[in-house]
Amino acid sequence: MTILNLGRLGDHINLLPVAYANKGTTFVTSEKYSSIFDGTSYCQTKKYSGDPVELQHCIGLCQGLPDLRVAQVFMHPKETKQEKNYALESYRLGGFRDQWRKHPYVFDRRDFQREARLIPDGPFIAVATHGISSPLLHGAHLIRGLKARFPKYKIVDLSTIQAEKPFDLLGVLDAASCLVTIDTLHLWLANAAKCPTIALINDGWRGSPPPVTATSTFRYHDYNVDQICDEVEKTLVPIGEVWAIVDRFGQEKRHREAFKNQKSHFDHMLTAENIHRTANNIGDRRPLPMLKEMLAKALKFTRHRDIIVWTNDDVQIINLHKVVEHCRRFGAVGVRRDPAHIGRELFAFRWDWLADRIYNFPDCAVASPWFDLAVAAWIRRQFGWVSTMDNLIEDRYPAEIPNEKILYHEDHPSSWTDSMDRPASKWNERIFKMLLT
Repeated sequence: MTILNLGRLGDHINLLPVAYANKGTTFVTSEKYSSIFDGTSYCQTKKYSGDPVELQHCIGLCQGLPDLRVAQVFMHPKETKQEKNYALESYRLGGFRDQWRKHPYVFDRRDFQREARLIPDGPFIAVATHGISSPLLHGAHLIRGLKARFPKYKIVDLSTIQAEKPFDLLGVLDAASCLVTIDTLHLWLANAAKCPTIALINDGWRGSPPPVTATSTFRYHDYNVDQICDEVEKTLVPIGEVWAIVDRFGQEKRHREAFKNQKSHFDHMLTAENIHRTANNIGDRRPLPMLKEMLAKALKFTRHRDIIVWTNDDVQIINLHKVVEHCRRFGAVGVRRDPAHIGRELFAFRWDWLADRIYNFPDCAVASPWFDLAVAAWIRRQFGWVSTMDNLIEDRYPAEIPNEKILYHEDHPSSWTDSMDRPASKWNERIFKMLLT
């Protein structure tokens, strides 16, 4: 496949997931913006010496290239603004609209030594207020407001950092306590970074989609420095108690050992007692715990800065700190059993994040197939990811983090094998499949 796009750096980052999913893709790009591809190993480039305005001429030169896809929106002969923003329109024009946010943004040729030289000392908040395509008038005011609100943090203006390659700024973003960015290159780089992002995006169709790391988003016309600072504050590792909500159902040795282990890790534990439904609700006569009701119960006992963790009753915790710290910054996270397993064994939520969204949380029966995949797909949606049966066996940051010595689930015969056709399983499956669309 050949993708023609003479646009700016952010336009290219927008298309990287397509190239990552279709190894061997060639980009025809404007030479002045081609350096972004130096950070990738999975695509090739052909450099055009002209500007984006010369798209029609470049299309003529590219005739004969294999499977040519013109994905540049500006000056495209068939651009009709059918999508809600220019980034999606680029995917539609290129003929890969169905791949939107199903694949990760990957820079696999990062130079960590170059990155390290750019990282400021001490805790800092990264700020990007300068842009060409979508400038914001309030940049200086925003920086002053952040400095006044967060005197213990260094406010780093990213426009003052001179990187050899544009993707070298990923090291700075990964090290930042959070990123506040307008609609510019740094907003697109945030899709491949590890820091929470407060995104200020342009008004209307020219506004970029929020990055997958966005914890909050503001349009330019809604600019309010106090509200932006409030959202920044939420990401700065707020302190609260850690609560567990667990359905105590199993009585085998692995359940007893897990219960003993879990009690040593959580500040408080709640059970699913008295929050079961019957056949009148989902058509299954078994008394089944419903995760939404379990979490609603936990919300009543917890408060703004607390973390609520759901896990299975046979899961032992190894390192809860990784989960809690991530959840405090981003609001929610899921953890799979292991790299080869699609099932999720733990979900965690910050109280305020969950309280804002509990109304449309998937109403699944816990002790039945499909429920964990439905919840995983729902959490991903909150960050902009689109789930498929293929990509659910991978982690999508920040909706998920790898199970690197976080929890342990003992192998045992599945109790779900014979229950795939039960009413609760069908109920969960319908919810899951709706979340894939």
